[in-house]
Order: sequence, then C-alpha cells, then structure tokens
Amino acid sequence: MSLNHKDMVNLLNVLIPDRIACLTLETITSTVQKQFTKNDHFRICRVLMLLLQQDLLFDVISRFSALYIIWDMYKCESLTLNPFASFYFDYLRDEANPRLPKSGLIVFHTLLTQPERANEFAKYTPMQILNMSTNLNQTELDWSSVQPDVQSVLQRLPETASCGITCVIPDGDVPPSLTNEVVPTPNNQRQLLESLLSNGEPIACTTALRPELIRVAPPLLPTPQGIRPNLIVSDEPESSKSLGKLTQGDLISEELIWLNPNTIQHEFHWNTNIDEANPTSEMRVLVVNALRAALPQPQQHTLLNAIKENPGIVPNLGITPENLPNLINSNPIIAIEILEVLIDGVQKEDYYNALISTEVTVHSIEVVNRLATKVLLPTEFIHRYISKCMQSCQAVQGKFSQQRHVRLICVFIQSLIRNKILDIHNENIMIEVQAFCVEFTKVSEASTLYRLIKNLESSGSSTAPSATSSPPTSTTK
Repeated sequence: MSLNHKDMVNLLNVLIPDRIACLTLETITSTVQKQFTKNDHFRICRVLMLLLQQDLLFDVISRFSALYIIWDMYKCESLTLNPFASFYFDYLRDEANPRLPKSGLIVFHTLLTQPERANEFAKYTPMQILNMSTNLNQTELDWSSVQPDVQSVLQRLPETASCGITCVIPDGDVPPSLTNEVVPTPNNQRQLLESLLSNGEPIACTTALRPELIRVAPPLLPTPQGIRPNLIVSDEPESSKSLGKLTQGDLISEELIWLNPNTIQHEFHWNTNIDEANPTSEMRVLVVNALRAALPQPQQHTLLNAIKENPGIVPNLGITPENLPNLINSNPIIAIEILEVLIDGVQKEDYYNALISTEVTVHSIEVVNRLATKVLLPTEFIHRYISKCMQSCQAVQGKFSQQRHVRLICVFIQSLIRNKILDIHNENIMIEVQAFCVEFTKVSEASTLYRLIKNLESSGSSTAPSATSSPPTSTTK
C-alpha cells in the first residue's frame, strides 16, 4: 500500500476537499489519468478502497471523488472482470451507515446500471452533485440487476477467500459528544493521509484474520514389512497361517530407505592433437616484434623456416585482420608467407577485407602482387583492390608523389595482366583502368599500360604479345 512521495502528493491533491470541490468530475479523472499509468491503476484503486473502508476520508466530497475515481479507472471493463465490483455494492448498499447522500447513491446506481449516461454527470462538480435536488430521495434503488455478476465472480474464488475478517473494527463505545467535537482541519487530514500512505510497513487494514490451512505431514517412507523366509513354508493349513501368532522377532522392522544418488564418473579426455600446432615461445616473440618493426635477416629466416616446416602454427601466431596492416608495412615478406596459409581458413573473407582496407603503399602492393602469383585469388577481390589503388591516387598530395604513386599502380596492373591474373576482356574493370590511364596520360607508365591494353584487345589475346611479355616481376621500384 505504500506510495512514493510523488504518487502520494498527486493522490492527495484529488482527495483534499478544498482543491476538488469546484472541479468537474471530468477534470478530476483526466488529471488522475495523466498522473498515473494504467499499470498503477490497481494499486491506486486499492489504496482508495482501503481509505474508504476504514472511514479515513472524513469529508463526503473526498469519499464521493475517491469512489468515482475507482469507477472511472475500470469503466471500460465489465463487472465480472472488475476487481472492485463487490466493494461498490458493499459500500453503496450499507443502509445502516450510509457514507453518501441519496443524490450520490443515485449517481453511482446510474453509472453501474446505465454506463452510457456517464457523460451526463461528467460536467458537474462533486459539490453540485451532492447538493442536487432531493426530489428523488424517495426512490428505491434496485441493486439486484447487477448484483448477480458480482456473485458469479465470488463463486470462482476459493472458499477460504471469504473466511477472513478485517483486523480493524469500529469502536461502538465512542460517545456521540466526542464524535461531534472531532472536526478535522485540511492540514490534519493531509498529515494523517501522508503518514498512512508513506509508511513502508503495511497497515493493519491491509491484512485479514483467516484460519490457517493445516496440512498433515506425510508419513515416513517405510520398507515393505515381511517375515522370515523359514516361516513362509509350512505344512499348516491356510486358515492357521496367521501373522498374529508370529512373535515380534519374526517380523522385519520397518526402516527408512536411504537414497544414495548415483555418483557421476568423470572420464579424463586428452586431445591427442594438442601438440601438433603448438608454436614455440620464440616464434610468438618474433611475431610480436614483427608487428612493431622490421626484423633482422636472421630472425626473418628463423620465422619463415618455421612456417614452411609446419604451416599449422600460423593460426596460433596471433595474426588477426586488425593487426595485419602493421605486419604488411613492417615485414611484407613474412606477411606473404602467413597470408598464404590464412586465406585458406574460415576467416579468409576477413583477411581479404583487411588487405583492401590497408593503406596503398609499396609494401601492400608488393604483398598482393606476390600473393596473386602464388595462390588463386578471387576475381572480385582483385577488381576491388585495383579500384582501391586507383582511387588512392586522388588523395596523394604533391605532384611528384602523385606521379610516383601512379607509376607504381600502373606497373602493378601490368604485372597482373602479364601473369594472366587480370582478364582484359572484363569490361567493368578495364573501362575503369583505361579511364585511369587517360586521366594520368602524362605519366609514361600510364601511357604504356594503355597501349598494352589496346594491343591485347586488337590481337584478341588475354596476354601480352611475345615481344613484350616478361616473367613475373616485382612492382617495387
């Protein structure tokens, strides 16, 4: 029942008579709907119900407004699904101690029996409704038309749910004079409600006294009772075989069965291949150093020989697509040998993407060129890398540096064509290459590449003519 400070302040604002006496019911309910979400409706209505049940709202305006808020929050649901339906009837039908005037009872009777007329009362304030003309005071209100729906809900509840009684009962010995003298002020009302709603412990009115459901403890689990085997075989007739004649020592006493769970037998499993690709600590140290700077020739030979003797150690050397560019720029020869193994693994696409994203330098082009002559690279990767190289020329600053970069790219493409790696009949890439040569036609290597492509196209061959053909060359200039 406890509320946080914000909810408590919002709820008290719609319960203090001075604040809501001149507000219409529509304004009051819309304010409550904005301040509390639908998930809070049950909690708020339960708090209002407990305050009404225990007569903790001293003013009739507060009681009427609280009851109207409970009805408004569940007006879209039928009475069979409304958890507060039974409270309506118990509260409104209390003729011995009526909490609302007859005009208020008539309004709620109309809301429960004819919900479509709710808009007729939404424009009125609680004060106007309670001061309504009493010409209908003699009208008898018939609650039986909606009462069966509540009974059907109660019938689905367990019988123990209706066995409890409230922990708080009214004191019938209070003198009338004392009751008349108690005139609570708005400040006293607010302090009282704040102390009740902000208390973390549930107050007595939220609990009930119910008979406890006592369950008999289950009996102990016995073993089957029997007799000694020598008593089973006997020459006596069936009628004389009575267990009543057996002594107490002949009967097997009942005992508890001790349940011993099965012990899990764990088997030791040894991976027989664990030592096949176990790189030595020296190889790991060399790879770490190779990622930082160029290795001396003796260390390069040591690492390359270890890879050639046992290529299975490569996946365990710690080379990833993220640190591959560092290895290419520092030690391209080692990168070629390692990539030759890695591009056959499950992460080959990641390493291809790492090559394309690597900065275009002499070392990176040399790695791709040497790798293309040793293994079969995907055509799509070759085209993407050539496009990346040609695009990188636009970002080079300085005329001399740009021309040097263009010469490097042109020599690289010529090497791919002469080694039958790049097919000149592929229009998609060759159109881009020719446009690149035309753009940088002042560079002699670009003009040479353009003439080579045209000569091959005119001769109908995919390789260079014999006069200009040459063995696989390095692109390093």
